[in-house]
Amino acid sequence: MICQIQFQSVVVYENQSMARAYWPVVVDFNNDKLLDIAFLQGVYGNLIILLQDSNHSFSSRIIIPVGCINSFNAFDINDLNNDSLPDIVGICGSSSYIYILLTNKNGTFDKQVLSLIGNDSMPSDVIIGDFNHDSHLDIAVSQVAANQVSVFVGYGNGTFSNSVIFSTGRNSFPREIALADFNGDDYQDIAVVNYMSRSIGIFLSYNNGSFQDQRTFFTGGGPQPFDFAIGDFNNDNILDVVCGYQIKTSISILYGYGNGNLSEIRKIPVKLNSSASTSSIVVADLNLDNYTDIVIGHTDKGTIYALIADQQGNFQQQMIFSFNVYVLHFDIAVADLNNDGYPDIIATTYQGYTVNVFFNTGRCFNVTNA
Repeated sequence: MICQIQFQSVVVYENQSMARAYWPVVVDFNNDKLLDIAFLQGVYGNLIILLQDSNHSFSSRIIIPVGCINSFNAFDINDLNNDSLPDIVGICGSSSYIYILLTNKNGTFDKQVLSLIGNDSMPSDVIIGDFNHDSHLDIAVSQVAANQVSVFVGYGNGTFSNSVIFSTGRNSFPREIALADFNGDDYQDIAVVNYMSRSIGIFLSYNNGSFQDQRTFFTGGGPQPFDFAIGDFNNDNILDVVCGYQIKTSISILYGYGNGNLSEIRKIPVKLNSSASTSSIVVADLNLDNYTDIVIGHTDKGTIYALIADQQGNFQQQMIFSFNVYVLHFDIAVADLNNDGYPDIIATTYQGYTVNVFFNTGRCFNVTNA
């Protein structure tokens, strides 16, 4: 038996100047043991951080001008120079540069350009992780126009090596990037969703900051894969990949074998409008039953759905919220914002100019058969 999970909806940010909000990242930015919400303000090229207080409201904010007007694509936050302060890595599609903002104790930032990663390469996503277990954080960037992934090995002081390039294949268009250990060697591998070649690409780590050539796994014909997430969906303690599509009424799971390879796709039907897209997909155990659930943001009426997993790896679809208007694009993230043990959902709307938090109450209603 699976019941409908109940969420409390709160608008924590609203902009009247039509400055698009997107790409939420959850982080404790001021080291007060409370998670904050960072997101991009697209029109002005700003990064905005909403600071959470003890009442779990987000009235205080920090505005960080990055200077990447209308093309600040993505960012990630972590401590790049081991000073216990969160630093920012962002990419600007129009300039093909990586921007690093090192945080100072007085709240200011030292801005630097890390490296040119190829003229007109169109960086699309960035992620931070320790690729070689040296306790220094490294950076990986996907580049859609260049059809490649660039890796920068960190030295622990906020500086990085020159980029090492890994091809994703001709006309592949690597749109999103993620880190996970796909072969159980305790090192982070790189995964990308290749939009045009309709595939998931995996680069297995050599354990020294370098990676093997890409292995590709077909996501099916027809619409292109738009976003993806990583989790264990069949309870075998091996990581799998779920992807959502542009204009398709299903999502797909590619099950892992534990050796860096993935199975053929298993399509999961979802009751969606076929003329819209799955613009964002994340995973979390929403009801704390030790099974990995899937959360998707769908552009038709700006709707957030949860696919609640059972012990057999099947899913029950539940609607969490609908903005009741067509949303060109919106992004979602999951984190336990109020420390009650239940994952909450954060959504930024590209056209609605808002940041919404959906607090997971830990309660459910309308019990139905799974």
